[in-house]
Amino acid sequence: MLANLLKQIWDKLIILVRQPNEKANPAKAGDAKPTDLRQKCYDGRAPKGGIFMKKCFVSILMAISIIVNLSIIPVFAYSTSYIKNGVKLDKPGKSRVEGYIRISGSTDNNKIKLLVSGGDKQVWYDVKLNNGEFDEEIWFDKKGKYTIKVMVHEYDRKYSYGPGFTLENTEESDEYLIPAKHIESNDAVIIDTAREITKACSSDLEKARAIYDWVTDNIRFDYNKLEMHKRGQYDNKYGALNTIKTRRGVCYDYATLAAALSRSLGLRAKVAEGDLNKGPLKGLHAWNEIYIEESGSWIRIDTTLGATTGEDYFDFENNDESYVAFEFK
Repeated sequence: MLANLLKQIWDKLIILVRQPNEKANPAKAGDAKPTDLRQKCYDGRAPKGGIFMKKCFVSILMAISIIVNLSIIPVFAYSTSYIKNGVKLDKPGKSRVEGYIRISGSTDNNKIKLLVSGGDKQVWYDVKLNNGEFDEEIWFDKKGKYTIKVMVHEYDRKYSYGPGFTLENTEESDEYLIPAKHIESNDAVIIDTAREITKACSSDLEKARAIYDWVTDNIRFDYNKLEMHKRGQYDNKYGALNTIKTRRGVCYDYATLAAALSRSLGLRAKVAEGDLNKGPLKGLHAWNEIYIEESGSWIRIDTTLGATTGEDYFDFENNDESYVAFEFK
């Protein structure tokens, strides 16, 4: 299209150069005497038609320059994605976000992750690929700048850098209410399940109890994954969404599922990670704390022990020294 337009302009330019301008010089080209033309040249004055053609020539060149710039600059000066290391990462529509952002793109690699740095921590997120395309939602609990990098799997637990960008989060959120790594409380499967199992509940305590009962009744302990942990193999699938789909997991999976179901209903829920020292039950462990609005207090639940021992570990004593938490998330 641009080539045709430039050709039309060039053709008009050639016609103007070849034809005399009758308005500037009413005499026909053949009427001018050689002596008259020579005299004008000798006097240093160009024929009037030449002045007109020079102005036309300059104007046409300026028009061509404008058309070329308008046609080419948008194509080469702006891109909608970052490309590096076999990954195309879609650029975000804005550099400032309010609480969360969607990360999308495509890749030829078999496995990638997202590394999010900011808010005094670094978090690695698993990325689900669907025919090479990905679309993830990342939430932020603190205000400030965050850097998001795509990490490309090389071998074993080694990754190399792909594309990335930096943005600013302008909204602070309650970290125990929003989705987080392995706590996918914004997923439709989690939301629908939580609503179904608590549809007859009216208070926060009733909802928490219904979630505890459902998790302990429907999730089975994954002893194969536990054995892999004992061998130092942690490259497994974890989290609420994987657990609700497979109906199996270790203590961390039980706790993230209970937290995700709770948060999807607006209940504040923590995943506590620490040590358990309860008779024969010793070692690293994970459990939950859920905030009950009507009493203004946190209660403890342990869905893992509830499922494996048959005992009731709903709202057990907060001063139970068998549980020592190192981290909450």
